[in-house]
Amino acid sequence: MQFRLSGGSSGARAGDLFLPESSLGRNGPRVPCGSASPVIESYERMNERTRPPDGAAHERSRTTRTALLDAAERIFADRGYAGASLRAITEAAGANLGAVNYHFGSKEELLWEVISRRVSPINRERLRLLEDCRRAANGGPPAIEDVLRAFVAPVFSLHAGAGVDPFVRLAGRMYSEPLPQLPKLHARLFREVTGRFLDALSEALPGLSRKELWWQLQLVVGTFLHPLLAGPRLVDFTERMCTLDDMDAVADRMVRFAAGGLRAARVRGAAGDAARKDGARKR
Repeated sequence: MQFRLSGGSSGARAGDLFLPESSLGRNGPRVPCGSASPVIESYERMNERTRPPDGAAHERSRTTRTALLDAAERIFADRGYAGASLRAITEAAGANLGAVNYHFGSKEELLWEVISRRVSPINRERLRLLEDCRRAANGGPPAIEDVLRAFVAPVFSLHAGAGVDPFVRLAGRMYSEPLPQLPKLHARLFREVTGRFLDALSEALPGLSRKELWWQLQLVVGTFLHPLLAGPRLVDFTERMCTLDDMDAVADRMVRFAAGGLRAARVRGAAGDAARKDGARKR
């Protein structure tokens, strides 16, 4: 299609519009800017029909991104990070192969986003509850049970929600699959929140070393991961006596168990210190 300035062979003047040659006669009428034209009106009506509504493109992009995250979560959980191909993820999401690079930049960043969208809300709630613990302590050391509940309860709330089972399985894979990216991912997700809880436990349990507190917190993590990973199979493992029907009750049991272990660690630590001091005096 050729274009020329309207006004025929007499030449163009400032303010004339470019119009398709086919829309004019050989020396078609000149149409100044702002004048009505059947052709222009036709184009405007066509544009109104085909132009996406405001925000439609953004909504489609957001929908594709969510579909990629959901598909990646399932496939990472089923096949592991190494066994999950970007082609399988995009096909499951109904997206093209370039969508991962467009939305996330790389497979590693996709894994980060899959984990972060589940864990970051948990960590925010943990920190909020921990601040509540400190306010309740009114300047004193926080109660051990309150600190532990702030750490544990948001995890069990996640499990009680919809659509998280693939993520629980993925969490198990992250601990069992040799994944070079895991230390970096773990630091990005947990460094701040872990440090805050270790500080609170140190106040609640004076005398325990930082190393012992690290051990105790890791044992707490391992303890609450077991029933989550077992899921419905926990019923079969326990002669149908233990279920996950009431996650608040499970969290309470976890808190009591962990608090007993932490107090026992402090007692053992104090006894060990006393024995070492007594041995030093005898020497």
